[in-house]
Amino acid sequence: MINEARRLFEARRYDEAERALGQAADQLGRRAELVSMMGVCRHLKGDADGAVALLREAVELDADQPESWFQLGRVLFEQDRPHESREALLRCVDLAPNHARARVALGQIALAEGRTDAALDALRTALRADPDNVVAMSLLARLLTVDGKLEQAHELAARAVQLDPDDAGAQLAMAQVFRARRHLDFAERCLRNALVQRPGDAEILVELVGVLQQGGHDGEALALVAGLSEALRQRPDIVISEVRSLHRTGRLGPARARLEELGQRAELPPQARALLAELRLAGGDISGALVLAAELAPDRPDHARLIEALAAERQAAHDEALALAEALLDSEDRHVNRQARLLLGRLALRGTAHAPGLNALRPLVDADPGDWAACWILADLYQRADDPAAAAAVLKRWLQSDNRSDRVTRQRVRNRLGDLLDRLGQYEAAAECLVDCGWRPAPLVHQPQRIASHDLARAWMEITAWPWSVEPVGDGRSAPLFVVGWPAGGREAVLDILAAHPGTALLPAADADRRLQVLGAAADPEALAVLDETALRLGRKRYLRAAPVPDRQRVEPAWLQAADLAVLARLFPQAAVIIVQAGADDLELAWRLAGFDNIEQMRRAQERDSALLAHLAGLLPLDWEWIERAELVKAPGSVARRLAARFDLGPVDGLTERLGPAVAAMRPDGHWRHYAGLLPAGDA
Repeated sequence: MINEARRLFEARRYDEAERALGQAADQLGRRAELVSMMGVCRHLKGDADGAVALLREAVELDADQPESWFQLGRVLFEQDRPHESREALLRCVDLAPNHARARVALGQIALAEGRTDAALDALRTALRADPDNVVAMSLLARLLTVDGKLEQAHELAARAVQLDPDDAGAQLAMAQVFRARRHLDFAERCLRNALVQRPGDAEILVELVGVLQQGGHDGEALALVAGLSEALRQRPDIVISEVRSLHRTGRLGPARARLEELGQRAELPPQARALLAELRLAGGDISGALVLAAELAPDRPDHARLIEALAAERQAAHDEALALAEALLDSEDRHVNRQARLLLGRLALRGTAHAPGLNALRPLVDADPGDWAACWILADLYQRADDPAAAAAVLKRWLQSDNRSDRVTRQRVRNRLGDLLDRLGQYEAAAECLVDCGWRPAPLVHQPQRIASHDLARAWMEITAWPWSVEPVGDGRSAPLFVVGWPAGGREAVLDILAAHPGTALLPAADADRRLQVLGAAADPEALAVLDETALRLGRKRYLRAAPVPDRQRVEPAWLQAADLAVLARLFPQAAVIIVQAGADDLELAWRLAGFDNIEQMRRAQERDSALLAHLAGLLPLDWEWIERAELVKAPGSVARRLAARFDLGPVDGLTERLGPAVAAMRPDGHWRHYAGLLPAGDA
């Protein structure tokens, strides 16, 4: 009967095994070993209370059976009754000093209670008793990893995985060693192996989220968290991991909301409170952040000082922020140290002294070439210090590093590197970056409804004479000055010239979509034909709603296409329009250097728009002013003086000096010839 019970137990048929053991006990008497095995069966069936009752009976029947004490201690530990568990396990090792599994369990209790030295002693004793104990190896490897003893930890974890590749604890230990050594792909593989054995295990999931975050793969980390059960998602450690990824991906509002909600139902650990303080700062809640800083000050003074430094930065108290950040450069807390160095980099960008920021950031990038924020700010500083070669080297290292950033981030870095290499005259290397480096939509190209359709363009091409009034409606409203040109073709520089002049006022950019809707409502010739004077007055009123008072020349900053000019000519005949002209190949190179995507779509739309503009220029009753892109690049000051005189804006004293940044990104006409094969003309 006992042999049959063992066979059923090994087959994991615990119900039948327990019944067979009960029958044996009825025949042979309630012997301790039989009752103990019944308790194990009850435990494996999920009845912890029943298991404890049977195991207590077993040790009462025979107090000298170490296995019964071990099983009792193990079940009590799983019931979160560490004191009773420890007593049972100590009885076990008193009877059997080499009982390795009991030593491991004692190590687990010590570890849960934060008694690391006791845990290390227990685990090492367990391995002396059983050198092949996988659980002991795995736990000891994890403790050694935390202690920075990676060689010993690697040896133990690798041995554990070799002995039992299907043990989730061994895979977790190996993953933590790999993570500490920044072998993140290997760490991820181990953790996914562990999840096969323990699906939904919170500890493994938190570790996997951390590995993904460390590799810059926060999108995957958030997707992993989103797929968890609601109960797991509400665990504090999972919430904090989710918040870190939300924070790193710029979703600060949701990150703060999750952490504030967690703080309402659980006490936040210091690191989480420090993160919440940073999120409050980002949301403009400086006083709320400083409250948390005061709470952290007694136990985490470095975190508190970091929050104070970041608050000073937000309040533009840059000298105070600088002093606080410099005092944190020796902080042993990695997060505090990193944030202080990033802050020093940002402060250096705001001033003229670049050395403090460079000195603060170089160690970060040397230690982790894949740290995107540090690399990006360091490259900025090198450019400000007129060292584009050093800036390019930083970005090259980032692209070559073992990071798993999202596509947009990589495209953005490739785009910037291409721009730097172009400025350095390394055109072949620049072309490799510029072939595919689009990371953002050009203005309005991502809004197909704003691009004139073939039918609309054809309808205007068929109009050969302006059939309506060439005089404005007498409503006392003056027309704005309109600036037309394709993105990155020089229009932005003209707008910068006009915006910097004291005689102009730009129409509100936030209201641009509404003004464009006014134009779109009557874009084709048939719609314009039915507009009477009342409709024209209403259209002008709607267009100029929320515009600045006309004590200065108003300027429209919104991007306009050729078809829009026909509507403007109906609403504002005789209005002044500046046309910035650029060659198609110079335009395309500028688009690539600007990081625009959908280049092919832009090229086709620009060709159609240019043809329509050429036709409308001889048709519309508008006051045209033509500017060549080449003139902007060579003599922006001359353009500024010309525009000021042309539109009676007044003197341009001091304006020329402010035009440097506006034209710095513009390459000379014909610069595209350095990129044979990249542009259509280069293929010809």
